[in-house]
Amino acid sequence: MKRKLKYLSACLVVATMMNVNPVKADVNSNSEYYLYDYWGEPYYSAPLFENVKMVDANDYLNQGIRLDKITDIFYENNQFYLLDASEGNEKIVILDQSFNYISTISTFNNGDKLSKPQSLYIRDGLIYIADTGNGRVVVLDQMTHELKTIIGKPEGVPGLEKKATYEPTKIAVDNVGRIYMIVNGIYEGILEVDIEGNFYGFKGVNKVKVDFVDLFWYQFMTKEQREQTIGYLPTQFANIDVDENGFIYTVTRSDSKEPIKKFNLKSEDVLKFEYDFARPSGDYMQKSKYGTNVFVSIAINDYGIYAALDEVYGRIFLYDENGNMLGILGNNDELKKPSEIIWVDDDLVVIDSSSNRMKVYTPTEYGKIVLNASKSYYDGDLHQSSLYWEEALKQNSNFELAYTGIGKIKYREGQYKEAMEYFQLGQSRSNYTRAFEKYRGEMIKQYLPVVFFVGTGAVIFYVVKSVRRSGKKGQADVF
Repeated sequence: MKRKLKYLSACLVVATMMNVNPVKADVNSNSEYYLYDYWGEPYYSAPLFENVKMVDANDYLNQGIRLDKITDIFYENNQFYLLDASEGNEKIVILDQSFNYISTISTFNNGDKLSKPQSLYIRDGLIYIADTGNGRVVVLDQMTHELKTIIGKPEGVPGLEKKATYEPTKIAVDNVGRIYMIVNGIYEGILEVDIEGNFYGFKGVNKVKVDFVDLFWYQFMTKEQREQTIGYLPTQFANIDVDENGFIYTVTRSDSKEPIKKFNLKSEDVLKFEYDFARPSGDYMQKSKYGTNVFVSIAINDYGIYAALDEVYGRIFLYDENGNMLGILGNNDELKKPSEIIWVDDDLVVIDSSSNRMKVYTPTEYGKIVLNASKSYYDGDLHQSSLYWEEALKQNSNFELAYTGIGKIKYREGQYKEAMEYFQLGQSRSNYTRAFEKYRGEMIKQYLPVVFFVGTGAVIFYVVKSVRRSGKKGQADVF
């Protein structure tokens, strides 16, 4: 009986959801602003951000500052830190929040210099630099720019001891001082070390991509041939960032199915998303006018929204902490070959390596509403979040996430019937099912006593009536 009830409930949920087919504006072939609905179909969406400023590296030539190869950017304490890997002129250039020049760090420790640096990170008053060409991590004091320490090649790292070169390319530091590095040629995962250079293991790893034809021939290779092949090594991460809760976010250039990952301290990928086909990975290939996205950078803000940067098409994909796509922006006209992205409060700053320029994107009025809705929900202010989502729907009635967002708030407030209605509009099947089960439970709890008493009364009435009939019949038989 229980199985039948569950089956009927599931059928009812599916039938109800199938009846919803919101009318959405089709995406023009030249449109830059779109999202994807539950079915993977693109539809027009109001712009979330707009490009408001462009800063050219050549603007600083009149001050004697030459920036030929910006490889990374960081923002801390109202200052930008630009890492320039120009050969023979490697340095860090510091700008104020309006991009005005402040100072340069070109030498340290009595004339020591950087060589082909690829990444920098600032945490708790320290500047960590992946000094790739010199095979080390340089740590400077943020205020005085004096050398604090140099972290060389760590000992006891599997796969690293036999390598002639040690090339840390990307670096990030969490809120307790754990240092994470992507090292060229190391496929076991992200290296974790402390500031003393002690190795604590690997964090995260990409799954091995197996070509079955190569796998067949692999069986017939000699030991020497097997050692030379790299066909069965995991793909390397392209970039890394760490949020305030210690989660490690990564992007991988060559992985089109799982290009974005979020690792906990157990190296488990805990990236959230509602459906398998909706895993954050950029454009849906079968529906998009674009080809495969190649992600090269990722940045997370203070309330869980992360921005993934596509190198090929100059696209920026924004997701909330639950993996819901908030918006898409950028194009090849604005970003020829973007390489790095950071958050500056609610703005986004992107490095375009082809033009050596910085592009600043700021939220539109609609974008501010969406960001505020996500932030309020993240902070636990459900009422304010609901108000923002309702305002967002006034400007973009197609936005399924806004309906789902309101539905989640109604659900948490115990308004299950209203939650079902919003989940239905938002095409959120899993949430609709949860709300339906709660609503069904409430209905059963509310009406079961009535049904019980009515049923019991009917049974008693039937029994009494039957007894009376039997009594009358017995008396008639006596006479």
